Amino acid sequence: MGPGRGGQHGLGIVMAVCQSFEVRREPVGERVRAAIVLADGPGGDSAGRLL
Repeated sequence: MGPGRGGQHGLGIVMAVCQSFEVRREPVGERVRAAIVLADGPGGDSAGRLL
């Protein structure tokens, strides 16, 4: 990544595809949690499970 680029694109992609997103401050650092729906088959039908 060059010095002129802003970065932070990965978080935007995660936010676009997840059902929920949470960030908690920890004594050292942060804990990030994202929930996504998994597809059952090639048709992309929702499995109803969260990862």
